[in-house]
Amino acid sequence: MFFGTDFTDDTGGHRTMNDRMTEEKSLAWKVDAAFLKASYKVVQQAKEAGTPVIIWEDDQIKEIPADEMEMRLNVKRLEESRP
Repeated sequence: MFFGTDFTDDTGGHRTMNDRMTEEKSLAWKVDAAFLKASYKVVQQAKEAGTPVIIWEDDQIKEIPADEMEMRLNVKRLEESRP
């Protein structure tokens, strides 16, 4: 073990910092995926109810039509999927 590059997990097994970083990336990916899924669900519910989606943007509360919010999410997803 050298300056925290190796550590013991809860089960007593040794893992490297690389293992830990991979797990954190995986967790971050899962969090992002869950947030995106929830966002689309909110948009769908707003469409069904005929209500806007309420967001915080530019230091203020804004009402965004559900169709526009869906378009914003799609654009963001496309931008993030580019290498």
